[in-house]
Amino acid sequence: MVLEKTKEPIKKTMALTAAKRERIRMVESTSTRQVHFLFMTKQKSIITPFSRKYLRVISGNL
Repeated sequence: MVLEKTKEPIKKTMALTAAKRERIRMVESTSTRQVHFLFMTKQKSIITPFSRKYLRVISGNL
């Protein structure tokens, strides 16, 4: 009875650790990919000379 009470927290921590490892393996997996998108970032995007020229080529104003 006392042994069961001491094993329960250990089992819970082992389950949490296994869940964390599973998430890490999911990120490193070759068969599935998880993509994160960032919208509305606080940083301004850098406009390089290449990007200016690329936008001109796309719009047809080169």
